[in-house]
Amino acid sequence: MAFGQHGIPKEVNSLYVQLKASQADTSRVNLLVSIGRYYNFTSGKLDRQKDSALLCALQAYRISRSLKYSRGIGLSLLEIARYRRQHQQPDQSKTLIDQAISILHAAHLARDEAEAWLIKEELYIATGGQDIHVRIAYYDKAIALFRESHSTDRLADALKILGDYYQLLDKFDQSLAALKESLALYKETKYTALQGLYDLIAFVSSQKGDYETGLRYGLSALKTARANQDTTLQLCTIINRIAFTYSALKLHSQAEPYYQQALDIAAKYKDTASVVTILIGDVSALLSMHKPTDAIRQLNYYSQRFPTKDKRDRVLIMASYLNAYVVGKQLDKAGPVCRKIQELSEALKLDDTSVQLALIRYFIATKQVKDARINLEKYKVIQKKVIAGKITYYLYAYKVDSLAGNFSDALNDHLLYTRLKDSLFTIKKNQQIQEIKIQYESEQQHNDIRALQKDAQVQEEKVRQANLIRNITEAGLAATLILMLMLGYSYRVNKKNAQAIDHNNTLLKKLVVEKEWLVKEIHHRVKNNLQVVTGLLQRQSAYINNDQALAAIQNSENRMHAIALIHQKLYQSESLDLISMPEYIDEMTRFLADSCGIENRIVFEKYVEPISLDVAQAVPLGLILNEAVTNAIKYAYKADETGTIYITLVKIENDSNQLTIADNGPGFPASLDLKQADSMGLNLIRGLCKQLGARLEFSNEQGCTMNITFETERFGEATDQE
Repeated sequence: MAFGQHGIPKEVNSLYVQLKASQADTSRVNLLVSIGRYYNFTSGKLDRQKDSALLCALQAYRISRSLKYSRGIGLSLLEIARYRRQHQQPDQSKTLIDQAISILHAAHLARDEAEAWLIKEELYIATGGQDIHVRIAYYDKAIALFRESHSTDRLADALKILGDYYQLLDKFDQSLAALKESLALYKETKYTALQGLYDLIAFVSSQKGDYETGLRYGLSALKTARANQDTTLQLCTIINRIAFTYSALKLHSQAEPYYQQALDIAAKYKDTASVVTILIGDVSALLSMHKPTDAIRQLNYYSQRFPTKDKRDRVLIMASYLNAYVVGKQLDKAGPVCRKIQELSEALKLDDTSVQLALIRYFIATKQVKDARINLEKYKVIQKKVIAGKITYYLYAYKVDSLAGNFSDALNDHLLYTRLKDSLFTIKKNQQIQEIKIQYESEQQHNDIRALQKDAQVQEEKVRQANLIRNITEAGLAATLILMLMLGYSYRVNKKNAQAIDHNNTLLKKLVVEKEWLVKEIHHRVKNNLQVVTGLLQRQSAYINNDQALAAIQNSENRMHAIALIHQKLYQSESLDLISMPEYIDEMTRFLADSCGIENRIVFEKYVEPISLDVAQAVPLGLILNEAVTNAIKYAYKADETGTIYITLVKIENDSNQLTIADNGPGFPASLDLKQADSMGLNLIRGLCKQLGARLEFSNEQGCTMNITFETERFGEATDQE
């Protein structure tokens, strides 16, 4: 039984197979609870599944009551509660959760009780609860129970979310303590997808003002994301925060390339909100490097491609334009933008420091003292509790008073600005001096002890040397001469050897590069040749009127594409012999959906673990996938019928892998004997399984399911169990 995070089953067909063979005992209860949980988290995808969660949970509850099985009673009540919550019955859901907590607590089932508290927190959020303190209280209870039950994996999950909640309250020290404990626990369990956690630690550290630590964890997040082949919007967030941290450290030239990478990812996903956020940071970095032309070019390009409908975001974009025009001394263009910002800000009642600063800079540049002072006072109200804001306020107050000719006030503003700025510097400097002082005193104590020990040794050595020096002087000189001659000879020999090794290394590197290039070129040409064959088949199909012949040619085209895609992946990959199956299966299913014209009528649900296979295994596995999915599309559903095709590829025990392809159609006809069936597709699948050394299994419960189990890099005879 394969479960994901929080115990959600990844697929349900195998659970039904086990359920059919089970007795009315605790194992049957556990299976029913798992099936109910699956439907609770997939409810609404198919009409006939909407009430399956409730039916399974009620059946599990009845059996558990008859067996007096406390765990089954508690878990089934939790699934019923989830169902009630999803069907807008919060009061009933809360009552059921409280009953489950009481039962699980009495039975000393700490881990299950902890999960119940988290389900209660889910209900609180679902019913509109927004108090972070309440949510933290639920997590505190769950964390204590996870500790009691030594549930390292779930304790790590809960601490991560608790750390996130603390940072929302600006309790950064408590947040970091929870997040770093979570990180240590995840590493203890060998969990590797830590990019989100690293990013959260980086974000909280930067919020606290510790940008160096924030940068270190941010770069760790980026490295981990790339190692896990994470190309989601989470990668965009990680890269954007690295860029922000570089900007906070005044390293704008290093920040700007990261901003551009983040923009590329956000643009790929057409996420306008992310584009706007990143663009504003990128423009600020460019202006800090005195590149207003580049900043305006970025604003024009992304504003045209991703026009935002959010009025607040539009004002922020206009503020970036205003800053760019002021830095670029294009004040004739800045004027209309300034008036539009004022108009929209007043209508939206927008109080944003970046907008206020943009207006202040413009009014100072155009010597409009009155307007500059009005916006400066608004900025002061917003930033009155933040010391960095106070420093900025006095800097611009100095400029405004100087512009107005109030030199006495300007001098006072500048003194306050300097004093605040120096106070920050002094605090940091004193901290650094104190740390250096402590380190120095500690090292000095060690040095004093070592000096005393050395003096004693020197005195003792002098007495000994006075008696021996006359006897060893000549021998020492002779030995020194011999040693120098040996060192000279050894140096010449080593130099020659080093030159020879360097020459051989250069030749070997050149041969390796040439070999890699040749292998990639072979894959590229094989892929091109297969595409030529596919093109010939397509041309041939234009002259054929026989439906069966056309279908055969179409099948052949799909098979050619399945093989060509393997060689394309090898050509594009840094690895010359391994295929990443998640990417391959994703591209294959998209191709088959397009070629069969199913649009949104049939959807794919995929769960593929990060498995890489040798080309000798990937090719037959790809052909099997092509045959099975094509048959499911053609025969499992009628032309106007909707459905789902499930595809999983997971590692199981003994270094084996299991490919499962299932549908929720009517299944095989009852009269069909799969062992005697002699279709082209089945014969091809059997032959490919034999090539893989795989075990092929069919089941006909809740639709057709095909399981293929094979070991990595092991070939032999296959067995059918149909």
